[in-house]
Amino acid sequence: YSNLGFGLLGIIIERSANLRIEEYFQKNIFQKASMVNTNLFESDDKSKLSDGFSGLFWKSKTNRPIIRDLTAGSIATTGDDMVRFMRSFFASKRNQGLLTKKSFDEFHKSQVSDKDIDSMDIGLPVMKKRFFVEKKVYYSFGHSGSLPPFIADLTYEIETETASFLSTNTLTVATGKVI
Repeated sequence: YSNLGFGLLGIIIERSANLRIEEYFQKNIFQKASMVNTNLFESDDKSKLSDGFSGLFWKSKTNRPIIRDLTAGSIATTGDDMVRFMRSFFASKRNQGLLTKKSFDEFHKSQVSDKDIDSMDIGLPVMKKRFFVEKKVYYSFGHSGSLPPFIADLTYEIETETASFLSTNTLTVATGKVI
């Protein structure tokens, strides 16, 4: 897992697709998933990104962070758009989503070892965790990220197509304990 690696991947995508990464994401991810309030520029006038706050009781409004390393973070989205994204992502299991079924399966396959618990061994910055429900084994996948004061966490389970998305716009001592 490397932000630099994902930044370089963005440059490769731009050069091979002959599109700016923002245009590529709009065309190949956001539009395909019917995401209407998602973009890569927090400073974009169309962005629905809320203001960020910091301090003991979140009283101080913070400036929105701006980064150019867009493929390593910096997506502004809404809860409704994350629902649309996950529906399209899960539809990949049936070859009808953002990925082919083969890519979807490969995305969740262990690449390094067969560790099951708290593992990034699937070769991506996605955590894999094992849990049990009535003696049946399930796996959840997910990732969290931050561009303070904004923090997001996505966790999902493939078989039941269940997902949880949490995002905050506050930065305080307790914020990290939420995720």
